[in-house]
Amino acid sequence: MKKRGWQVYGVEFSKNAYCHAQERLGPVIFQGDIRDAQYGNNTFDIVTLWHTLEHLTTPLETLREIRRILKPEGLLFIEVPNINFLENYFFRFFGITKHLFFMEHLVHFSPKTLKNIVRKAGFIIKGVTSSDVTVAGKDYKTMIGVAFAYLGKSIYFLTGLNLVHGIRLVGAKEE
Repeated sequence: MKKRGWQVYGVEFSKNAYCHAQERLGPVIFQGDIRDAQYGNNTFDIVTLWHTLEHLTTPLETLREIRRILKPEGLLFIEVPNINFLENYFFRFFGITKHLFFMEHLVHFSPKTLKNIVRKAGFIIKGVTSSDVTVAGKDYKTMIGVAFAYLGKSIYFLTGLNLVHGIRLVGAKEE
């Protein structure tokens, strides 16, 4: 977005990711929790959370803070893993839980639970859809994951049932 002329800011917990972002973007990156960044009310046009919300201990409070710092016409873009991903059903059916993709996440979302928490934070849902995650590698685990992703995408295309890897949501600040 910076290359397109936007003013960009970021918040990052990870020290390594923070340092990398600072090298690329400069001092517009804050290290820590967004609630500690002290952004003013109605500051931002857009806030994005790409595979972030599932790693937070207090996602509702974070969403409420984002609502506060968004301008009245501001938009929220979220992408999170889908706990209803077809591969998870397969592994759970066979009692295999140690290989579930989402075990490192603190919070798990389905399309329904993501919409609920975003609404509870005071946003209007503008749209929800599925998303794919591109995975690099040629090992058997990667190939199995890709096969499940394509199968899930086919089911989504044919039925609207979201069993795809990810969920994308667009929210607007509710006045």
